[in-house]
Amino acid sequence: MCLNSLNKKAKRYMKKEKGQLVGWKIFEIFHHQLNFYFLWQRARTERWLTDTNIKILHTVFQQQPYQTGYHIYLKESDAKKRSKDPRKVYYKNPTSWGYQDRCPIVVARKLFIPSLRKRRI
Repeated sequence: MCLNSLNKKAKRYMKKEKGQLVGWKIFEIFHHQLNFYFLWQRARTERWLTDTNIKILHTVFQQQPYQTGYHIYLKESDAKKRSKDPRKVYYKNPTSWGYQDRCPIVVARKLFIPSLRKRRI
């Protein structure tokens, strides 16, 4: 995923739940495992994940620089437009805000994926 543009106005969609920043992320199920969309890497649940692969990317349209990290939808309705089953996630250390496919996105260094014990993966 790449941001189309940086725009701090996307911050207005940030929400907290129980003191934690909350958003929505799209995953894929492959061989009964939760995987990051497009990366084919297993997504671990019930622990804080840190993106340690720090690079500078540029937005698609305006070539604005931003740090890599986990791309998280700020609105559930936007995530549902891209996947029938997006997952609620928590995040820390946001580095950039912007838009991707006309949806407000935050890029964060840390991500927590709650497990869904009710659902078989």
